[in-house]
Amino acid sequence: MDEIAPQIALLRQMYMGLDKKSRKAFLASIGHKESHEERPAGNSTIDAFLHEKLGCHIACPDCKSETVVKWSVRKDGTRRYKCKACGRTFVLARNTVFYHAKIGLDIIRKFVEGMKEKDVLRLAAEKCGIGLKTSFFWRHKILDSLRGVMDGVRLDGIVESDETFFAISYKGARALPRDAHDRGVPASKRGLSDEKTCVPCAVNRDGKSVSMVSNLGKVSGADLENVFAGHVADGAVWCSDRDRSYPGFAERHELYLIQIKSDGPRTRGAFHIQHVNAYHSGIKRMVNGLFRGVATKYLNNYLLWYNFFNYGGGTLDELTDRLAVDFTRQRRRDIWSRPALPLLRAA
Repeated sequence: MDEIAPQIALLRQMYMGLDKKSRKAFLASIGHKESHEERPAGNSTIDAFLHEKLGCHIACPDCKSETVVKWSVRKDGTRRYKCKACGRTFVLARNTVFYHAKIGLDIIRKFVEGMKEKDVLRLAAEKCGIGLKTSFFWRHKILDSLRGVMDGVRLDGIVESDETFFAISYKGARALPRDAHDRGVPASKRGLSDEKTCVPCAVNRDGKSVSMVSNLGKVSGADLENVFAGHVADGAVWCSDRDRSYPGFAERHELYLIQIKSDGPRTRGAFHIQHVNAYHSGIKRMVNGLFRGVATKYLNNYLLWYNFFNYGGGTLDELTDRLAVDFTRQRRRDIWSRPALPLLRAA
């Protein structure tokens, strides 16, 4: 065995250097048949995790009925159920980020831990032993699951609001609607223009935050409505700068509005917008500093990331539990085919 060890090591390295298609072709050429026992059996662990989290509240993902019965067990231990209402069969991972997962739950947990530490894609891939593309898609599948968490945020008490702006980025796009820019090229138009995406942000003193890509250029009352409607609690005190779009928004939602002049005192007693300005700084450090800029089509996901971990103080357990009950499964094509400008108002 020792005599052929170098040859085995060489063959292993050459095999690992092949892409997935070439590996299958090689195995087929030598008459190798892949068996279920040789595949990574991460789904059984995921299945047990989902049973632990869902308990007795197992519902059909199609009709939402809880009148389900056990139907069969796969070779890897995954249990399949049948709905007595609609007659369809399903597994618990259906319509979750775990559906058709090729990696085990231990790797997913490690990946989520890296997200809390804001690991870049290559570092996360190296830590988890996965490919770079897999690292990218798992990042956005997990971030998509946070949308349900943020949909339930209600800003109460003293709420500070202001906008921040990001240059439009078509990073990773195959076809550009304009000439390509070198890294760090400034906008051709001065001030707030249609070359910058507007992100209205609002935070309160309890660590709750809401932010979203809204429009290009200057914000309007309709943009504020699109972002913050449904996220404002009754009786909140709304602190902002002197932008003319805020009085109408505050009046529609019966908020007590306090506007801070940019050329005067920065505080009015306990009221100011310093927390939201610090929030802007943190977002810019993460997006433009740590990640060296992100494509505008994915910017909303990075806002969710920052809101959950950095500003809201979310924990790893909360995020992992969220993955078990998130029924907004995203396929790879759903992620990369998103519009380049995810605007709430047409440009």
